[in-house]
Amino acid sequence: MSSPLSKKIRNENMFISIPEDTIAPFVGKKGSHIKEMSAKYEVDIQTVRKGSHNLKITGEASNVQNAKEAIYTWLGKREKSNATLAFTLERQNHIAAIIGQKGVVARALEADFKCKIDVDKKTLVVTIRGPDDEHRERALAKMKELIEAYRDEMTARQLEAMERKERGELSSSDDDVDEMQPAPTESKNLSEKLNGELESVVEKEDEKKSEFPVKPVGVSDVSPKSRNEYPTKPVGVSAMKPKNGKTNGKKVDPLSSDGTLAGNSLFAMLMSQD
Repeated sequence: MSSPLSKKIRNENMFISIPEDTIAPFVGKKGSHIKEMSAKYEVDIQTVRKGSHNLKITGEASNVQNAKEAIYTWLGKREKSNATLAFTLERQNHIAAIIGQKGVVARALEADFKCKIDVDKKTLVVTIRGPDDEHRERALAKMKELIEAYRDEMTARQLEAMERKERGELSSSDDDVDEMQPAPTESKNLSEKLNGELESVVEKEDEKKSEFPVKPVGVSDVSPKSRNEYPTKPVGVSAMKPKNGKTNGKKVDPLSSDGTLAGNSLFAMLMSQD
């Protein structure tokens, strides 16, 4: 059984424990919060390491008890104000819906609902820290609304892109058909090439004919238009003229006229055809 003295000592020197993650905010910047509470309850509050305890309150027993209760009240409020509400996104691109460009959307949500929004980009877990359940629930509902709107917009864009792609494929097939058909200029060039080759063949045939004449050399063309066109004397037979310029009244036998043998033979042949 403890003595009254030891009991008094314990009441005037109390050790308590608070969560480790709350020590820094309890102490405050440069010890401002812990000094404020110490002054308010006329006690001395220090951070210590004694077993599982990390705070020591020293002072009159009543003041120590009041400071202890104040510290637990502060922890309750802090826990409530820092309570979290978490949910998991379905897709990676949904992060953009609740953060926005350069975090504009997230900052607006935090200001409207007095909460803190944290997004784990690896696990896609979104954590909402707010002062109470109402603010956290409202923030969650707003984020789901933004995600749904973002999903609808992306679906509309995908449908539009698919329609454009289909129109592009139809146009491409038309182009393929056109490419299979020869262009007018190509057809014209091909025709000109064939005509040129044909003309070249005809010219070569004409050259061959000119090399081998169809009539003897030195024989004039004979046409049946008129008998007057035939010569009346052999080729190469000169006309017989009297020395005094007058005929002696005798008939001259053409065959007996002077001339070459070949000319006389040809003349005889032509005369026989009359």
